[in-house]
Amino acid sequence: QQQICLKLLLPHMRVQSLVTVAVCLSPRSWAQQVRDSCSLELSQLSQLSRAEFVQLLGALLRHDDDARLLQRLPEHLRAAGWGPLNASCVASHAPSRLPWRGFAARALLVTGTFRGGNLLETQLPVLCEAVDLVVLMTWRGEVPPDSTLRELPGKSLGRRCDFRLLEGDRAWINRDIFVPFLPTNDVQDFEIRAGLGAIGQHFEPFLGPADILVIRIRFDLFIPKSTLQHILSLNYSVPSKHTARPFLYRVWIPWYDALQPFYYGDDVFAGSLFDLEQICWPTSMMSNIPGTMAQIEPHIHKWIMPFLPWYPFFFKYRRNAYDITDKLLNTNGSSPSGYASVVVDLALGGKFSRHVDAYLINLWSLHFQLMSVFFHVGKSPSTEATHVVVEPDSMCFTKGTHIRLGAVRCRVGSRGFAVEPSDEVTFDDPLFEDDKVTPCRVAPADTSKGIVHVSRNSTHWARAVHSKEWAQRVLEGTIPEDGISERVAAQASQSPLAATHFTTTRGRILAKEAGRFVGELSTQWCSELFDEAGGVKTKGESFVASCCTGDSAWAGCWSRLRRNPGSGKWPSKLWRSSCCFPDRMFCPAWLHHYTFHRTEHS
Repeated sequence: QQQICLKLLLPHMRVQSLVTVAVCLSPRSWAQQVRDSCSLELSQLSQLSRAEFVQLLGALLRHDDDARLLQRLPEHLRAAGWGPLNASCVASHAPSRLPWRGFAARALLVTGTFRGGNLLETQLPVLCEAVDLVVLMTWRGEVPPDSTLRELPGKSLGRRCDFRLLEGDRAWINRDIFVPFLPTNDVQDFEIRAGLGAIGQHFEPFLGPADILVIRIRFDLFIPKSTLQHILSLNYSVPSKHTARPFLYRVWIPWYDALQPFYYGDDVFAGSLFDLEQICWPTSMMSNIPGTMAQIEPHIHKWIMPFLPWYPFFFKYRRNAYDITDKLLNTNGSSPSGYASVVVDLALGGKFSRHVDAYLINLWSLHFQLMSVFFHVGKSPSTEATHVVVEPDSMCFTKGTHIRLGAVRCRVGSRGFAVEPSDEVTFDDPLFEDDKVTPCRVAPADTSKGIVHVSRNSTHWARAVHSKEWAQRVLEGTIPEDGISERVAAQASQSPLAATHFTTTRGRILAKEAGRFVGELSTQWCSELFDEAGGVKTKGESFVASCCTGDSAWAGCWSRLRRNPGSGKWPSKLWRSSCCFPDRMFCPAWLHHYTFHRTEHS
């Protein structure tokens, strides 16, 4: 009705017409419509059983992953016409309908490639004391015929644990899902989806996905008793105003990157079956994304997807707006180790234009708030690592209840692990990388101060933080000022976390402004253009560092070209000047605009 009203009035707009427009767009009348709609839904929702409500809410939250979920609802729910537009109102009733009161069942999901070794068999006695079900999901032919794992399905292990071995066929994978630059991600996603589905079926019809805690690990991961007990003892409730936007309950992760939003450790994580089903790689059109997030893109995409519908701001981050996303892990900044973020250096030096600077501060502020609300991290308040990863074919030894691990790998998230007496495990710290030659440089982030300190003291391209307390201290402004951290705290104070689903009127506007329908950007294009056009770089020289650290507004990256780009493939305006931010922007923004219009009119 509002759209019709505007279409009739705008062509004939005069001063006296403003009164009519004000009536058409009255905030009070619109708000009343929303309240009436939610009240109508409440009357319908109150008639649903708990299981029906869980099924409906899950279908609405995961609609952009699998729209078929709505078609699988019971007949009386399908007849009621529930759809994505109802997501916000239905989610608002989740706190009263599905309060967290502990989990009724616990399951362990083990996925990945099985390469031998006996780590899993060694851990099973301890694991089965803590969970009700162990599901092992791997590929046909990987578990040897004589493996003891084949003797366990159908048996009850330990005091209370059932065991299931699932062997998938790679031919089952949906090859129609287009995931550019990530040829193995569909394999990983298939394993997790199949494993979660098996867990849900095992407990049906007595328990639903909101009642089951799932701990997911890899074949080569050792999870000690202290970490296991910590995960099981946590309170997973989410504040009412944030419940089901998107997670119903909190999710536990071992660590997160201090500078790169949604780069989380995923070799082990835990949460309700209901919530873990949301972090599967989406099969919808929203997942059809080129590589814009550097080498950690697979990690980021699956964690950010549940949040995109509720926090449209992150559409900017996903599409690499201002070429920030894939530069946060760029290790060409100034630091003794050479692992500082070039983005942090440029922001601290005032090199960004005002809108890019504001975007970056808002990005960190919003992400840290999400961390505080929806996640548990590590063994907080402890800042030690939670687990170790062993060599794939490593053999472990037991003596009574004590375990001696085989070779331990140098891995982000594993370094800094300290054995507690209850763990009853011993191992040697990894001395080298997987190549057996390079010394292991991985170390947790130094969180004694703020964002700038973390960047400048990085010893690895990933800055793993094993506790949520550091992000909270940044938000609270209780760490020393460094030129960036205090601004993140001020932004969080001015703009507290608030979800706006992108199917609402305001959400649609925010999503469009954030570039939901705009192509993704990547400065890799710029670097390739430089090379293609005959640019000369000294050995080991960084394209970003050499082009974008000058004091002038135009860095003149292209002044060293040997020849002009040929055949009109690249706009002359591009290579005659420069393509670098912060005062303008990297060239992909310009290239995208050029390519789009050239294609449109060709």
